[in-house]
Amino acid sequence: MYLRQELAMCFKYASASTEAWDALVDLKCIDKLVEYVAVDNKLLRGNALSALNDCCLSDRARDVLVNNGKTLQFILKRINEETDRVNTVAALDVLSKCVIGLNYCEKAMKELLNVNAVSTALRLMDSPFLDLKEAATRFLCLICFHIKGKDQAIKQGAIEKLLPYLHHIEPRIQIFGLAALMSITIAVEGKFRIVFAGGVPYIKPMLDLTDDVICLYVLQLMINTAHHPGARAKLQDCIPILRKMITESTSAWLKRTCRQGIQQLQFTSRPYPNLRFVSMKEGMENFPLYSVYTSLPSAKHCKIHARTFTSFPSQRICNLHTL
Repeated sequence: MYLRQELAMCFKYASASTEAWDALVDLKCIDKLVEYVAVDNKLLRGNALSALNDCCLSDRARDVLVNNGKTLQFILKRINEETDRVNTVAALDVLSKCVIGLNYCEKAMKELLNVNAVSTALRLMDSPFLDLKEAATRFLCLICFHIKGKDQAIKQGAIEKLLPYLHHIEPRIQIFGLAALMSITIAVEGKFRIVFAGGVPYIKPMLDLTDDVICLYVLQLMINTAHHPGARAKLQDCIPILRKMITESTSAWLKRTCRQGIQQLQFTSRPYPNLRFVSMKEGMENFPLYSVYTSLPSAKHCKIHARTFTSFPSQRICNLHTL
């Protein structure tokens, strides 16, 4: 055990060098480090996870973990059993790097979502430790880019848990929470759920040019939410703020997104046939989206899918540069 512990420590420090990543892959050390993640010795687990975390900056190392088909599930299982906070954070970072690698690796996402990774992320987000809360929120944000991740997050109450993060004192937790909400509300169910969860009032106070990144995320969240007619009516006060931001911002990207937001808020008809106006007091259980969609007169002639629609409305032609 002592020799393995020292060997893992050597890998830990060696993995800090970019030249060592390929060498560790060629020597088939990645699989052995994964085995060490399951040992009883906390220090050995920590050294192995630290080495894996550094190696996962390499495409080749990530390929070894992802292509196995079971390694990520194994690490997730160990996370659920882990008692050490630092090791849990390191393991979450390993999974996050595998998911974000190769432009959001769908294979890694599917492997993790098949074992309900969303529930693990939501549980760890309750931690009082900021580093663990940040790692869990980042992991949730990444797996919610997949439609199955969105569905699991909505069903397990992720929106209700993420809304307070919009006012979190830690900027990185705030950004990851905001990005997760932005992703989840692409799904039609997400648009409904954020309205019923009382998320609309959170948006207007966050339209501030102090931080361009946060502002862009908030704008996209507003655009996603405004697809719901009830939310759009409550967000009309944001239009003057968006016009002011267009004149004051120096970012072309932010100006363009503001114009898109104004366009979305100025729709007077239903942007999508499958979204009707509903009372803000009514619950999600009263609106089975599929039955609403199929009961509409135009449903037979419409190819819009209620669960995967992601683009902007096109029913009304609008010159963004004149807004």
